[in-house]
Amino acid sequence: AVVTLNNVNVTGNAVEDDKGAGIAVYDGSSLVMNGGKISDNRLYLYFDTFERTEGALYVDEATVILNDVIISGNSADDGEILGVAISLNSNCKVTLNRCHVFENAFAEDQKCYSIFYLEDAGCELEVNDSYIINNGRPIYSVSRGSRSTAFASNGKLTLNRCEIKGNQSYMLLIAAQYASAVNTFNECVITDNPCGVLCSVGNPYKS
Repeated sequence: AVVTLNNVNVTGNAVEDDKGAGIAVYDGSSLVMNGGKISDNRLYLYFDTFERTEGALYVDEATVILNDVIISGNSADDGEILGVAISLNSNCKVTLNRCHVFENAFAEDQKCYSIFYLEDAGCELEVNDSYIINNGRPIYSVSRGSRSTAFASNGKLTLNRCEIKGNQSYMLLIAAQYASAVNTFNECVITDNPCGVLCSVGNPYKS
């Protein structure tokens, strides 16, 4: 299936113990979104039996292109939340062109958090000429095992001519945990991001 959304706002939706609070794209499908918003969608995780919840935009074995889209105000409740804005699961490619990603946040006692999440080497995220600003929130005290980061990438992450500013996390701005990660930043401005470490290669969360 191929779906095109022109100036469509996906806003105010919620998902409980599942993935894709705003949009979920699966099974070889393609989505092209021109203009519009993915905003104010909320992820809830209630049951311990469900491992985690992911993504205002969740992509699994599919292709997504976002042109001039605003991704903002998406949030996550307690639990292990990966990719509050965008989560890529397996064998997929997501491209953002001239997008604004801002003020996506998470609960204060979050166990695990990221703005973008790439599960494995089959995931590719390319961000061009976009703004990634004021996502996250400060965490002043965390329990053992808690962590947060802006970009959690185990796949291929490429940012070209982007501004990355004011994103708050407890530990890292960019986490490249495994050998499969290939992260490239070209002609980007990275400034004023309150976090412990700018970039970590390897698994910073090992005990």
